[in-house]
Amino acid sequence: MKILLESFVQALPDATLLVDVEGRIVIANPSAYYLLSYPSGLLEGLSIEVLVPERFRDKHRGKREAFSSALGTRKMGEAAYLPARRYDGSELPVDISIGRFLPPESSGPLLVVTLVDRASKVEFEGELVRLANIDPLTSLQSRQYFLEVAELEFSRFRRHHNPVAIVYFDLDHFKLVNDTYGHIIGDYLLKQVGVTCRKLFRTNDSVGRIGGEEFAALLPDTNLLGAQIVAERLLTLFNEIEIDAADKGIVKTTASFGVSEFRESDTNLEMVFSRADKALYQAKRDGRNRVCVSE
Repeated sequence: MKILLESFVQALPDATLLVDVEGRIVIANPSAYYLLSYPSGLLEGLSIEVLVPERFRDKHRGKREAFSSALGTRKMGEAAYLPARRYDGSELPVDISIGRFLPPESSGPLLVVTLVDRASKVEFEGELVRLANIDPLTSLQSRQYFLEVAELEFSRFRRHHNPVAIVYFDLDHFKLVNDTYGHIIGDYLLKQVGVTCRKLFRTNDSVGRIGGEEFAALLPDTNLLGAQIVAERLLTLFNEIEIDAADKGIVKTTASFGVSEFRESDTNLEMVFSRADKALYQAKRDGRNRVCVSE
């Protein structure tokens, strides 16, 4: 049983320690040695308090002894802040989870202590948030994130009444591009749209991909005329995009734009979006590759 238990702990990806009721480390896996910078083989047999900074040891010992005799577990994040002390004496901020179990043929319960580098965890969670907020193809904002930002901007407009404009735009005949040149070329075209948008818009503007070939831009501190100028500039830049599709020739694109602005009479964001959407479809009806401004 001990061999099986040791093999299981050694295979765990996170830094894991098995600790007996006396507080001695019974098993430490390779991840624990790496995280705590200990030479191989030196952790087993040590008191767990060695890994606790001296100023916390008495308090930690009391809590550990109480926990060893209790039932249950402590999930990651439930423990108070406690840095781990590495082999060289430096301290590492960690998140800790603790489980308690009684192995067969054991003289007492064991604690399963898992340590996760807090900095790495925060970085990983931040990356997950970033990926959820960014459209992976165009590197523009995702639909959901764009709508959240727009709601915040609408609330700000209702309080401060600064001008805010919105531009809807849609690539013309994009399905034909996919059907004629293939989805690889279509995807590359969408990437070029993202590149062009990131070059043109300001850092405080929000630009999102809200559908397959549909996009929207939110322009704070911009009136209707200013947004129209931006849309016309973007139209010109889109007309300059050329993609070499090898034996199928050069792929070019155009786009249609609908421009609107927040109004004092607007009671919700949908009213703004509806006007921009109607202006966009007016641009489509008028022949595409043009900018239409909401009345």
